[in-house]
Amino acid sequence: MFKHAAWCRKSVRLYHFRSCGGQEVDIVVEDGQEQVVGIEVKLSATPSAKDFAGLRMLKAHLKKKFVRWLLIYTGNDVVPFEKNLHAVPIQYFMGSHG
Repeated sequence: MFKHAAWCRKSVRLYHFRSCGGQEVDIVVEDGQEQVVGIEVKLSATPSAKDFAGLRMLKAHLKKKFVRWLLIYTGNDVVPFEKNLHAVPIQYFMGSHG
């Protein structure tokens, strides 16, 4: 992801988010128009609602700036949870999805 940000046509900034209460989002991507994508990475084959706690908090804080959220996990299927929120298998990013 960090290498992609370096050569991406669109200027993006990458962050890690952690609240005072300990909620985290692994990767926060912000573009030049202040649109934000939150990415959470879990070593789990079955995503659960609690895996999205940090993303939900960040979305509530950023409101309309928060345009998409993504959970990368070790399962096999793309799983939609709600609008603009999906769990996506890590193999989709490794070039080995079939």
